[in-house]
Amino acid sequence: MKDKQKALNLYNNALAFIKTLTAIESNGEITVILDHEYTILHMLASSILAESGEKIDDKDHHKSLICWITTIDVNITPNQAHIFDELRKIRNDINYNGQKNAETLRDFYQRNKKTVRELREVLLNNLKEKKIII
Repeated sequence: MKDKQKALNLYNNALAFIKTLTAIESNGEITVILDHEYTILHMLASSILAESGEKIDDKDHHKSLICWITTIDVNITPNQAHIFDELRKIRNDINYNGQKNAETLRDFYQRNKKTVRELREVLLNNLKEKKIII
């Protein structure tokens, strides 16, 4: 069943993370920045999922969400999907394994920041098309 209120709530949460990211990006810890970037994409994709009425109930919800969002018609390029999944892996390493190689993380972010932001716009545009946001 479609859940437009949940979709809107997730979208609003993503906006709050975008504001926080904007505030910390110039001098913030790279692990926090990458975690925020992933969280924003995850919330936007979850908003689209809620609006669709579909559910993902498997063990690896995050990976399955990325697979799902790339199979529906939201114009995500293969490279954007790959970077989304790489962010998921980095976030997991940071949160569960304590990965702290800041130089490697900064390099990844600098090389892929444009793609991450383009993916964010693709997801936001999809929500606008579905009239979840104005």
